[in-house]
Amino acid sequence: MNLYDAKEHLNKKGYFFLKSFFSEEKLINISNIANSIVEKSKKNLWKHIKVYRDYYPFFNNINIFGVDYPLNKDLNDSTFEEFQKLDYKKNLLETLEWKDFNTTLVRLHTNSSFYNYQGEWHRDDSEYPSPHSIQAIIYLQDEEGYRIVPKNKNSLLKKYNISTDSQIDEDNSFVELPRDMYDIIIAKKGDILFHQSGLLHQGFCKKKRLHFHLRHIKSDTIQNSDNKDIFNFTEPYSKNFDLNNVKVNHNSFNKNLIIKTIRLKTFLLYFFPRVKSILNNLINSKNRQTIFHSTFWQ
Repeated sequence: MNLYDAKEHLNKKGYFFLKSFFSEEKLINISNIANSIVEKSKKNLWKHIKVYRDYYPFFNNINIFGVDYPLNKDLNDSTFEEFQKLDYKKNLLETLEWKDFNTTLVRLHTNSSFYNYQGEWHRDDSEYPSPHSIQAIIYLQDEEGYRIVPKNKNSLLKKYNISTDSQIDEDNSFVELPRDMYDIIIAKKGDILFHQSGLLHQGFCKKKRLHFHLRHIKSDTIQNSDNKDIFNFTEPYSKNFDLNNVKVNHNSFNKNLIIKTIRLKTFLLYFFPRVKSILNNLINSKNRQTIFHSTFWQ
């Protein structure tokens, strides 16, 4: 996609997609590092993780879906420098017509090759539109399923009792939108997706995924001149940030019997449709929910 097409797609749909931006050779080192980070995190050797559904950790493997602070030196000393080689900044700034940006989030997303993943419909900005805030996804392997309600369909969300300019209500987070309401991203390793943070979207994957997820915030002044950090990461996401005082949000190997029982129940429910969603659909036919999300049948 050339610069003109990227701007046209951004103006119409609120996102644009750069195919084969990085070569296989360019991604060898960062892919190897990312896979090692995931394996380390699954063994509970890195505390800053996200767990989507807390299944029992069979074979001492946590069902993680995200690794926080992936560029920190305490996790891997070379990740930060390797990440700087993934330079798409010029292309992004030209398309957005920004002077510069600050990066306020970076996370490594993954999930099990067995457990299907479907996140909630949500916005990564509290308001829409959000021309000041852009999400970026760098694909380290092929992935299919990410869903976006494009800019030109956003106004139609009110038909489904979904706010067109703010966060979605929790009751509608798994609403079954018609297929023509959203675009599905089919990505290959080396592709990059950019979309306005305020666009309604939903994570979806039926196979193992591996990608970096970032948020860039517009800056009206040039932030950096030494090129050591071309992404202008905010302090918590820098290489040398001290994470000792950062709260650990999960402990998957807690031995508490009640927690272990809940995890076993969650695992068993993976093989059945979502009972709450079925009940909702019987009562409320106008706001139907998906009944197979994050189950074996997805």
